[in-house]
Amino acid sequence: MYKGHVSAMLYVSDLKLSVDYYRDRLGFGFNGYWDHVNERITDDYEEAGEPGYASVEVGESKIGLHVDPDFKPGHNRFELHVEVEDADKVYEKLSARGVDATEPEDQPWGARMFSVTDPDGHVWDFMEYLEGAE
Repeated sequence: MYKGHVSAMLYVSDLKLSVDYYRDRLGFGFNGYWDHVNERITDDYEEAGEPGYASVEVGESKIGLHVDPDFKPGHNRFELHVEVEDADKVYEKLSARGVDATEPEDQPWGARMFSVTDPDGHVWDFMEYLEGAE
């Protein structure tokens, strides 16, 4: 009945700031800005005719970033979970990029996890499932 991966749309207050955070800080893949004036995808924010949408990806999951001028950071937030091979290594890499993250901790359900909060208040949990965890 269901196929493929779950994708998400995050409403953001500042598209360029969000892309810079996800691409440059968290190291997510970047698929481009949608230039609605010229009806094309572009990698360059400055050459887009006021982009209102961009796409990033983590693993095989795509995340749409959509500008909402009425969005207020910290409202309507939710948590997103990303499975990683080594939580400590990912934590070190993100910390080196200036990302403010919680310390990795072992969780009672069998994962080692840390969290970051993006500029609009969306929480991302990075989890390494420990041996024997389901």
